[in-house]
Amino acid sequence: RALFLFLQVLSYHASAAEEETRELQVTAAAVVPSAQSLNLTDFSFSDFELSDFETTLCTIRMFTDLNLVQNFQMKHEV
Repeated sequence: RALFLFLQVLSYHASAAEEETRELQVTAAAVVPSAQSLNLTDFSFSDFELSDFETTLCTIRMFTDLNLVQNFQMKHEV
């Protein structure tokens, strides 16, 4: 499931280095941190200091928590 979300996020962005893609697949398959641990629930949250990798993890977490895949019937194919 996390891998599927990763692929959805990645498909939105036209390019990514192959090595970065593999690294994120492994991480996303293992565990995506909670919204609290990523500070997504803090009013003062800012993504300006996040790396591309951290931004993608935050995006996967938001997709998961908001049930976007199910609500918008996103296809599993990328």
